[in-house]
Amino acid sequence: MRRPSFGVVTAVVTMLAIFGFVAHFLQGLVIKGRANNLASAPEQFLAQAAEEPIDWQRLDEHTFALALNRNKPILLMIGSGDSYLGRQFDKLVLTNVDVIGLLRRSFVCARIDSDALPRWQNAFLPLTRARGDYLADVNVLALSPQGKLLGTFMPAAPNVSIDYRTFISFLNSADIGATRSAGGTDAQADEVAALFQGSGGALPDFGSEVSALVQFDNPNGGFPNGTRQHLMPLAWRYLLLQGRLDAFRASVDPVLISPAVNWIDGGFFRSSRSSDWIQVDFDESSEVDLEMMWTLALADAALRDPFYRWLAERTFDRLIDNFGPAGWISGWQQGDEGAEDRSARYSFPPRQVRNLFPDEKERDWLQDSLEMRVAVNPLMTPQLKTKEVWLKEGEHLERVLAVLRNSHAKPGTFGADGIPEVNGLAAARLQACARLWNDKTRLAKATDLALRLDTFLTTDDISGSASTGFRSKGTLPDYLAFADACLETFLATGRLDRFREGGRVLRRALFLFAGSEPGVFVLDSSAKPVPANSNPPELLDHFRESCTAWAIRLALSYGELEGASGKDLTSAAYAATSHFSGLANGLGPYVAGYFGSAARLSRAEIAVCVGARADTLAQALYERSPSRIVAIQGGEVRPDLAHRPAGIYIVRGAEVLGPYTLEQAARLLPMAFPYDAPFPQ
Repeated sequence: MRRPSFGVVTAVVTMLAIFGFVAHFLQGLVIKGRANNLASAPEQFLAQAAEEPIDWQRLDEHTFALALNRNKPILLMIGSGDSYLGRQFDKLVLTNVDVIGLLRRSFVCARIDSDALPRWQNAFLPLTRARGDYLADVNVLALSPQGKLLGTFMPAAPNVSIDYRTFISFLNSADIGATRSAGGTDAQADEVAALFQGSGGALPDFGSEVSALVQFDNPNGGFPNGTRQHLMPLAWRYLLLQGRLDAFRASVDPVLISPAVNWIDGGFFRSSRSSDWIQVDFDESSEVDLEMMWTLALADAALRDPFYRWLAERTFDRLIDNFGPAGWISGWQQGDEGAEDRSARYSFPPRQVRNLFPDEKERDWLQDSLEMRVAVNPLMTPQLKTKEVWLKEGEHLERVLAVLRNSHAKPGTFGADGIPEVNGLAAARLQACARLWNDKTRLAKATDLALRLDTFLTTDDISGSASTGFRSKGTLPDYLAFADACLETFLATGRLDRFREGGRVLRRALFLFAGSEPGVFVLDSSAKPVPANSNPPELLDHFRESCTAWAIRLALSYGELEGASGKDLTSAAYAATSHFSGLANGLGPYVAGYFGSAARLSRAEIAVCVGARADTLAQALYERSPSRIVAIQGGEVRPDLAHRPAGIYIVRGAEVLGPYTLEQAARLLPMAFPYDAPFPQ
């Protein structure tokens, strides 16, 4: 082949240079797309869409009026800033020109940040979500201008493809369906009505829930749904409370040596795109961390396994010391995935491993012990090959992790800052762990956080957020979290003022958020939520225990501790338990929080210590029975026991047994309370 002459080459290069110069000159003259209505949003999930050429709205009455005026359906996207799926959807689908064109022509588009408005986490199809084995952290739905649900893109199935072609097909079907929205059944209305109507007897079928959890015979542990896995600490905790220790180990131990553990900083990555946890998402939720920490602390108390406690302590220190800006614990740390979905903080490519560990024997150890091989660990995230790595080579492991930790800058993308729901739950769980470990230093840190929660308190009401413009007002989980923190402060320190404050806030919450039936509590106190049927009670656990489970547990705890004056609270706990007992059966690991609270109610046992050594007895008994309420008598806490002889009293409803010694009380209050086991004698 003849080569081009020098003159031809020179001419071509010159023309390319001219074109490049002209393009650079004209670049500044190109009219850039203006930011949409979300440009100044403080919520991360809204802000990440601010530059999209889509006319995003906040969902409110104006949105529906606009849809009615234009006769267009509404495309609604609900999510959080710590959603890998949400970021992928924005990146891979909402950048497609055909998708953008279809949305602009045929839909009114709205987004909701579920951290700011938590009722939307489980608002749509609240029962189908569990029955379909899908726990979504982002939802994409189509609504008619009247607010009727036309269809869901996510969750439609556990393995739904994040693909613009599939999404266009969904949009076309939703657009067509909008013209027929007046007829047919309304699945959303039916499911919300079922939640408000309730069904069942006094207590749920505890055995069926155990069976639902142990049926997940997965060598990689957990409760896989399709190809995805989510950490589900409430389900693992229920196995502990039912005394199914072998099933607990089989389910949780494989997860605890996997990349789901944040080996670099402490805590856990909450989701994985693969059932073996290899394709982990790098988003970390503080509420998942808190529930995992408490579950592992209980597991150590039940099984005396120091590995569980070590992971729980690492999580404690991670949360209290460096999870978010100073002062408050953030709701989440956003994943920092980049090319090939590897993390800038938590992935270590082979070349970097060679630079960090020039000794070949050390690299061999990393490959053998931490699975640092691309063939089996494509994200190159540390994990333990077996628990023996920590048991036998713990000091070596710590040194290696320190080298890896110090080689990467810490990620800085935290979100949902200054929310009472997060910080109240944190104060409660952190105090419970520190009290169980009898760790005075950690308890002081946790109690300091609990006392600072008064920032959110005005009379008996809880404000929405320490961050201006985030949560405009307190929601049910904010109130419950405050009451939970107050309860744990009282149990840990004996401060009656916190017990009184928590009881007042709890009663206020049960009044403000009461639904149309006894024992039903909604997350938003608005009289007329928009759209209708979008404010159901929360029965499914969403990272933390559901609000129904939370309300049952707190109402029972405060009510039993108050005694005769707490009958209104114990009645609320019984009403909520019986209302949902039929609906909860068959919903599997997603309602383990409800079953855990109902199991407490089925026993209705607390321990109250009386006398000069009450504090010492309470601490010793709590270390033996941390799944139970163990308190010191005083003030309005069981005044009926004030003049009883010293010792430990077991209260079972109206029955008071005792006084007992520490050994006697510990035998009567075993940590596990299986549904089919008789009361210890």
